[in-house]
Amino acid sequence: MKERFLNVLKWFFITLGILFLIQLLLLSGIFIGFHSIKDSDINIKPVNANLKEIQPIVDYAEKYRLENNKYPDKVDIKIKKGEYKYEASNNFDCYKITYTNKKTQKTYNCCTINNENSNSKTESFSEITK
Repeated sequence: MKERFLNVLKWFFITLGILFLIQLLLLSGIFIGFHSIKDSDINIKPVNANLKEIQPIVDYAEKYRLENNKYPDKVDIKIKKGEYKYEASNNFDCYKITYTNKKTQKTYNCCTINNENSNSKTESFSEITK
């Protein structure tokens, strides 16, 4: 009876050890997987309905920023209705788009600052009805 109890205990601890190793491998794989994802791989921000007219300009500026680490100094993109004015800051970390049509004037500002220790992105949007 004592041998049978020791045998059951032995197999219990072996099974427990194997399950612990499997759990350790799964958690380390998940941890490594999350650290391999870059910020640019995740696009959490939904497309804003208010930016629908100028979204191609915003997309172009963001793509240019990812490739060249600065915003473009000028943008030549045709839009269907209305007119827009694109202005970049002196250090090309920020840009401003002013969109005007018959009914509204929309202003979109975006700044992205990447330092050695921090990353910051701010956006603002305003709409004025004429």
